[in-house]
Amino acid sequence: MFGKVLESVFSKFTSIKIQCLKIWDELEMFSEIFGSILSNIVPVKIQCLKIWDELEMFSEIFDSIISNIVADKIQCLKIWDELEMFSEIFDSIISNPMYSALI
Repeated sequence: MFGKVLESVFSKFTSIKIQCLKIWDELEMFSEIFGSILSNIVPVKIQCLKIWDELEMFSEIFDSIISNIVADKIQCLKIWDELEMFSEIFDSIISNPMYSALI
């Protein structure tokens, strides 16, 4: 009787051990697949970070260009206003009868 109990326990132990080995194999296979996926994800992530850095650098350069363009445009508007004011003064001088008498 003890032999049958021992045989039953051993049989169950062997069955559990076999099950554990199957699970272990599946975990190793998953680990290999996951490792492969991870090794593909990491370079893509690094590439994305490089692109992000380049976009940030481009954004800074673009902002600088835009601010320079805006400053130039403001300067041109100031010059335009001064030219218009000069034109009005010049027209006023030319239309002045005393100027016409000098000519």
